[in-house]
Amino acid sequence: MELTLRRAILDDVELLATMNQRLIEDEKSRNPMSIEEIKDRMNDFIQKDWQADLILFDSRVIGYALYQVRPDDYDPHLSVVYIRQYFICRDHRAKGYGRTAFQLLKEIRFRNQVDFAIDVLATNSSGKRFWDSVGFEEYSTSMKHTRNNA
Repeated sequence: MELTLRRAILDDVELLATMNQRLIEDEKSRNPMSIEEIKDRMNDFIQKDWQADLILFDSRVIGYALYQVRPDDYDPHLSVVYIRQYFICRDHRAKGYGRTAFQLLKEIRFRNQVDFAIDVLATNSSGKRFWDSVGFEEYSTSMKHTRNNA
């Protein structure tokens, strides 16, 4: 399997937004954004202090990662990579591409020298299983109280 990473640029915003919309569906997010709103947000990410990599299999885009390098919450001398979005297209899942792409991200972009953090929605059980399988461990639980919980 020949996987590569390519740094995303502004010309990739529409493609990134389309994949992000699928990610929102797959993780059963309550995010109500339209595709135009997602494009605008993705454009802001790319222009500001976020990085995005397209994940390619034999030169075809099969996913992406959107992340930001931040100071560690407890030791600002250390860095942590916060992965905000990570997506592999549905027809390429369960084939090892997600795992291999994450390894490439660690080795190529960060030379295995940083820690990673991610949030996984409670509704995204397959996402949680994936992140468990690549070595992530639960650290905290974020909870929400809505009007409907009263």
